[in-house]
Amino acid sequence: ISSIYMGVFRSTNNGNTWDSLATGIYNNMVWDIAFNQQGYLYAATWGNSVYRSVTPTIGIEKISSEIPKQFSLFQNYPNPFNPLTNIIFEIPHKTFIKIDIFTSTGEVIETLVNEELNAGKYIVKWNAEKYSSGVYFYKMISGGFVEARKMILLR
Repeated sequence: ISSIYMGVFRSTNNGNTWDSLATGIYNNMVWDIAFNQQGYLYAATWGNSVYRSVTPTIGIEKISSEIPKQFSLFQNYPNPFNPLTNIIFEIPHKTFIKIDIFTSTGEVIETLVNEELNAGKYIVKWNAEKYSSGVYFYKMISGGFVEARKMILLR
């Protein structure tokens, strides 16, 4: 038995699971897409309709091209947060970066970054709206660099 799913979906764990970002867009050809500052996806279709994602989708944004001297993972802000927080990191050369979000028991619940990036300073936003209050951790791994920090989600 196979099922065909149509719509807009997002994975935050390398394709293990997928969340629907938009409903009702089935069988419509998308003309253009855009994101607003809160991370919501807007899709304009040939049928003269505009659809908005159900939840925000957040990406990585390069905030400086200045080449840092070393790897750095900064404390998220705001902290405590509800439900959005920002994580800033710096990388001194082109390299593969992975940033995971963990529960206090060590379970990986989301992967925010999992790609090769050029040297620079970056910001990635995490939307924790589907998680309960508590202590979470984020960890950046790149070659021999590994650093983790604690953050608090307060509802």
